[in-house]
Amino acid sequence: MTVIMCIFFFVVIGGLVMQSCSVNSDVRSTRNREKLEASAPFRNDCVVDEIGYVENVSKLSSGLQDFYDETGIQPYIVLKAYDSSLTSDAAKEQYAQQWYEEHIDNETTFLYMYFAEASEDAVGYMCYVNGTAVTSVMDEEAVSIFWNYLDRNWVNPNLTMTDVFLHTFDQTAKTIMDKSTTVEDLVWVVLLIVLAVVIILGVVILLRMKFKRDKEKAEETERILKTPLSGTSDDLKDKYL
Repeated sequence: MTVIMCIFFFVVIGGLVMQSCSVNSDVRSTRNREKLEASAPFRNDCVVDEIGYVENVSKLSSGLQDFYDETGIQPYIVLKAYDSSLTSDAAKEQYAQQWYEEHIDNETTFLYMYFAEASEDAVGYMCYVNGTAVTSVMDEEAVSIFWNYLDRNWVNPNLTMTDVFLHTFDQTAKTIMDKSTTVEDLVWVVLLIVLAVVIILGVVILLRMKFKRDKEKAEETERILKTPLSGTSDDLKDKYL
């Protein structure tokens, strides 16, 4: 039985190590997030495309509701045409902040804004603006996950621009709202397994010791019962008379 437990232990540990390697090689979330209590219904006019990048604005707008349903956050996408007056990244970020204040009347929106370059072949500058109520969900890690998925999908030749945004928001929502297994989680699992194995082995050893003692006691009792008494009743009579 001890051998079986050891084999089981190493199989489980090996599986956890493989799982850890798999998790670490992909995008993952390390904290639990609670869906925002929606203070306003979903807005389906949440895509502004001044460039003509999105093939189907209606499909993208309605598809973004999945992100809203998962997180409670209103997604908003603005693709801004080239503006020669915006000469720096700081100016573009300030423009995005101002656009949020002028066009969005709540603090539960995540605004993604793309600034086109003069050359159509150049990838423009991207930034985001969080409503004050959004940061509990779209925190620094969640935003990093969003950019990671966007980078992957952006260079995927099999995706249309509509699909790029739909996939990005959908993948982000599913990842950030479902806590992934972390190294700390695996350490706790390993410690619990080790503890369980130690307890089981301890019980097995105690049972074996008890069984051995009981067997030895039974053998001793049997030996005593089978051993004839020394002397006879006549001998005892003579001794005392």
